Amino acid sequence: MQGRFLFGIIGALMRMGTATASVIEVPGANDEMSGIYFFAGWKCAQGTMSGRIDGGTAFPLAGLIGRPDTASVCNDTNNGWIAQYNFNRLSQGNHTFQTFDGAASFASVTPSICRDRSNPELGGGNLHHYTGNCERNDWKSYRDIHDSE
Repeated sequence: MQGRFLFGIIGALMRMGTATASVIEVPGANDEMSGIYFFAGWKCAQGTMSGRIDGGTAFPLAGLIGRPDTASVCNDTNNGWIAQYNFNRLSQGNHTFQTFDGAASFASVTPSICRDRSNPELGGGNLHHYTGNCERNDWKSYRDIHDSE
């Protein structure tokens, strides 16, 4: 009897963990972001997904994206979510991105917004599609390297 009770509790905890399992994969904690990029991750048992930055207005996350790598945790594969975002809309520094399923918050991350102070072509130093070192001040070297890839 004790064995059945114990396995019943373990089974309930496993089911509860599956329903709440979630990860923000992009951006990672302390990632340095600029330009147009995206937020992405996964969550088991999705409802109406949204995101907020610094507690601001909610914006939709596209969800139920196929993620076979989540099958062992979620017992299905339609758990991915994503949203494109223009990080140049944010001031330089740290900003908190929070994800919601309905009204319930399920994960958050705090990336840093970068500016390249040496590039006046980009409105006072916004980098386009760039993650990496916020202290980069040599735009021509970066552009030469980037364009040669």
